[in-house]
Amino acid sequence: MNIKIKNMKSNEFKCAICGKLMKFTALEEEQALQELKDNFGDVKVEDCGIVCDDCYKKVMPSICN
Repeated sequence: MNIKIKNMKSNEFKCAICGKLMKFTALEEEQALQELKDNFGDVKVEDCGIVCDDCYKKVMPSICN
């Protein structure tokens, strides 16, 4: 789903929009997977990028409207 950065920990991701290195918990990952399913149906996780909460809030209104 996301390109690994050298020395990136397993609980970290790089935002596909702003490029910030972010941390997540297992619960946050579970919630993100549910939101993916709720908003986009049966899209493969491998076909998606991960975005931080700030970027998510910026892009979702334009996608869902």
